[in-house]
Amino acid sequence: WMHGPVNMVRGRWAVLEADIKTVVDPLMRTKRHLESAGNRLVVLDPGHGGSDSGARSAGGLNEKELTLDIAMRVRAILFNAGVKVVMTREFDRSVSLPDRLKLAADKNADLFVSIHFNSAPNPAARGTETFVLTGAGYASSASTADSRTGNPALPGNRFDGANVILGYLVQRGVLEHSSNFDRGVRRSRFALLRDAHCPAVLVECAFLTHESEESMLRTNEYRDALARGIAGGILDYVRAVEKSR
Repeated sequence: WMHGPVNMVRGRWAVLEADIKTVVDPLMRTKRHLESAGNRLVVLDPGHGGSDSGARSAGGLNEKELTLDIAMRVRAILFNAGVKVVMTREFDRSVSLPDRLKLAADKNADLFVSIHFNSAPNPAARGTETFVLTGAGYASSASTADSRTGNPALPGNRFDGANVILGYLVQRGVLEHSSNFDRGVRRSRFALLRDAHCPAVLVECAFLTHESEESMLRTNEYRDALARGIAGGILDYVRAVEKSR
């Protein structure tokens, strides 16, 4: 997803400067945007936990349990690939958003991946979407506000280029392994993205409110596919950082 539409300017189609800087250029010239990035330590953040159950399916699946399950599977894959991983939680406990970010900062993390599951009033809503931080001065993907009002730069905007590369690779990885419907790489100012001390993404793996996706989430095969997809995207990012040096 881009920050705004392609417009006709003086008889020629034009892309917003913000989208050249934060979408097109990072994906076309990846090395340039990862030259100062690190790949030593990954923080995995299983969303919710403890008293915060997150979304719940009609059949009784809890988001907090699914996020932890998927994160543990991702950690195992990354560990076997020689990547160092720290988890914001390893069992069912409450962890505040500031504490999740503090852990990543204290560990000097090189990238932060928060794992979640979606829900919607519309039971037909389905698929995977990955969020990166919205560019300074523009509206988030779900906002109907004027994209040029307010919205100053935030700490996480320091990593705009790396954010979109990581988001693109994680989204691509999940789609390749799960064959989920592609809802795209979207923009938001979630606290975990806004205040991150390193490149960060938040992936919404699937919808608990979609009947077939809930059914698939009850199988080890589908959970493994989601985990392989997330881990594959992270490993692609780690390799891209290595190549940029």
